[in-house]
Amino acid sequence: MNPLSSQEMNRLRKAIHFSRRKLQPFREQRRRFLEQYVGGHYGDNGAREKVPVNLLELAVNIYARNLAAKAPQALVTTPYPGLKMQAKKLQLAVNYLARKIRLEQVLRRLVIDALFMMGVAKIGLEQTGMAEADGQRPVGRPFVDRVDIEDFFFDISARTMEECHFVGNDYVLPLAAVRDNPFFNGNGRNKLRADEITDTTETGDERVGTLSRGAESPVETYLDVVRLRDVWLPKDNLIMTLPQEGDGDPIAIHEWDGPTEGPYKYLIFNEVPGQIVPLSPMSLLLDLHDLTNRLFRKMARQAERQKTLLGVSGAATEDGTRIIEANDGEVLRLDHPEGTREYRFGGLEPSTMALVVHMRDLFAYLGGNLNAMGGLAISSQTVGQDRLLNANASMRLAGMQDAVLTCARDILRDLAWYLWTDPLIDLPLTYRVKGLRREITTRFTAADKEGEFLDYNFSVDPYSMQHETPGQRVAMLQQILQTIVMPLMPLLQQNGIGLNVEAMLKTFASYTNLHELEDFLIFQGPPLYGQPGPVGEVPHKAPVTTRNYVRENRPAATQEGKDQVLTAMAMAAGQGGSPGAQLSERAMTFSPTG
Repeated sequence: MNPLSSQEMNRLRKAIHFSRRKLQPFREQRRRFLEQYVGGHYGDNGAREKVPVNLLELAVNIYARNLAAKAPQALVTTPYPGLKMQAKKLQLAVNYLARKIRLEQVLRRLVIDALFMMGVAKIGLEQTGMAEADGQRPVGRPFVDRVDIEDFFFDISARTMEECHFVGNDYVLPLAAVRDNPFFNGNGRNKLRADEITDTTETGDERVGTLSRGAESPVETYLDVVRLRDVWLPKDNLIMTLPQEGDGDPIAIHEWDGPTEGPYKYLIFNEVPGQIVPLSPMSLLLDLHDLTNRLFRKMARQAERQKTLLGVSGAATEDGTRIIEANDGEVLRLDHPEGTREYRFGGLEPSTMALVVHMRDLFAYLGGNLNAMGGLAISSQTVGQDRLLNANASMRLAGMQDAVLTCARDILRDLAWYLWTDPLIDLPLTYRVKGLRREITTRFTAADKEGEFLDYNFSVDPYSMQHETPGQRVAMLQQILQTIVMPLMPLLQQNGIGLNVEAMLKTFASYTNLHELEDFLIFQGPPLYGQPGPVGEVPHKAPVTTRNYVRENRPAATQEGKDQVLTAMAMAAGQGGSPGAQLSERAMTFSPTG
């Protein structure tokens, strides 16, 4: 592409406008998802009706907690022995930068975006100056920003993101900052004027931001701002900045000198064959969420209409008055007891209540056993069954976790590229040396860069992003001590390795929040040389032991069985069946699925 050709620029603007117009239905669907997600008590533009059972919010938080609870940890390796130390330093530098820019927050937002449509991250260099030693190359701190899908656009005519001829996003900057930034050196910079921020898109639809601030245009801003648009052209290796509206000249055109994959990273959970727009997980659950809440609101109306009245005949009018005025437990005289009767009108429909329970269970089932993933309740009546269901829930998450790890690895690799190519890099690092209990301070500078960047391999520790409670860490420590350390204690002692009981007990006290444990014990230091002590002693089993192993099977409701029983209950209720005759079926239906 010739960026100086007005004809080609007009074709590019028309293609961008066409793609944004075709993406508008997906943005509208996402707004519907978000309205249900925030419910009816969020600002002025939340859900139009009450959302008493917010299943979407529950699912989003469970997924986000399981997919991006903590910051990712990069693992940098190299096949060349001479570069092992440099790989270790680069690894420390990447992880330091990830913590500095709060990458865990960005990844969590990307996960939530991908649950509703797709997650988009933009990676670049926050310019702080120019490096004369590197040919006036811009230098600064790398950044990773989340791009809202409402501001994102891509070549809708492509089948995959890799085939796109253009990708970009809209954003807003202070007008003074744009005029003072040497990066924006195009002819259009001096023609920029302050823009108004409106609550509608170019197609006239309300923006997602109106959910919280309400629909009111124009939006009052503290500073004069300008609306800009970055466009990346992969085939031409160009990145340009244009005004969002009109046909003004570009305010910046540069050859892309960043990572070869470009400035945008994507997080997608469900691809659709032959389609570039992914299928969001929330779109598969919205109908169940909506039906459950409509039925729940219906049950609430039924409960509010329910009345209990006392009917009396003409001869029993005085008996009715005495019944109304009597207190609970009193003895009262009734002259015509046969003339009084209690009547009930309205009330909950048993079949509707059973269907609501079924919808809730079906939502958790289609969501990948959300009860097991979220630890909301036991999923079965035995420990073995519960472990099996938890393992299956993890299998359900495996594909989503792989997508998150791949996205995190690509982001960390690009951050490493910026660190590697920065001629003025200087980061403070700390690390532990094997055999020492203290941290060593060092720095990562340009002098530490040996070899080529492609000589290093990057991966992400899959367990670094999972949340671990203190109780889980205690359980893992106990398992390691019981299964590895204690059986090997004689061999460890022969090699001069003992067990630091003081550190172990203090760790357990900290993780279990039982600091009284440290007060129960007096740590007097290790025994004198040559004196035996209890540290490292291995408890031995009794020579003769008796163990009884009992395997107990307990019946639990399957999903298919619950469906059949609920159907039978609904039919019986519609035909005036007696609830008492279905007591065993109800007990089986509402028992956990296992």
